[in-house]
Amino acid sequence: MKDTDVPPALIGSPMQQRVYRVLREKGRQVKRSEIADELEKSANSVSQALRGLQQNNLAKQMGGGFYRLTKQEVSKKEERNSKSAGGGTSLQVVPTISFEGSGMEVIDENLQLPGEWIRETYSVEPTQVCALRVGGNAMAPTLKPGQRVYAIRHDNIKLRNGEIYALANGAGCGLKRIEVTHIDDAAAIVVRTDNDDFSDYWQRPDAFHADHDVLARLFLKGEAL
Repeated sequence: MKDTDVPPALIGSPMQQRVYRVLREKGRQVKRSEIADELEKSANSVSQALRGLQQNNLAKQMGGGFYRLTKQEVSKKEERNSKSAGGGTSLQVVPTISFEGSGMEVIDENLQLPGEWIRETYSVEPTQVCALRVGGNAMAPTLKPGQRVYAIRHDNIKLRNGEIYALANGAGCGLKRIEVTHIDDAAAIVVRTDNDDFSDYWQRPDAFHADHDVLARLFLKGEAL
């Protein structure tokens, strides 16, 4: 695990992550042949990785709009939120966000959960909860592709040690485990995967927050991971 001012792509293959690091280190004008030489890989494999990264390049703008995206989805269904299930329990529409290689989008699955259950289970207001559809296997075996998990979404999220967050950087969106620690007697944030095929990295807090948008914090079985 390395200290880096150039975090890897949050999504995509290990090859895409390596190509992304070279782009960040050498600049976007670097030639394909130079990347291939740097990584000791074929030009064809570099081209495939570049195409994947180009698809993923929506991350920053989507990260900045994550709260608005889910907020708008709730607002569109405000009338439905006011309806009650049998027995008088109010229902909360919970937007489902799909994390895919090209970014993220709201999926209209008409998911509704009892508002009081959300408060009792997660100790948050129902309007703060969203559902995330996992894309990719970086967090396997903890999270599997296609699995739906719940998360709390709000601005200025304070990082909690050992929990899983939805993050975005310049190369994509992804789910990662955060470790808040000290390295060399100074504060550090470690970004981890649960899959050994993917790399971990760490940054100083200022560098981490400059490179990442923290979108949401995940829950599992009623408890924060």
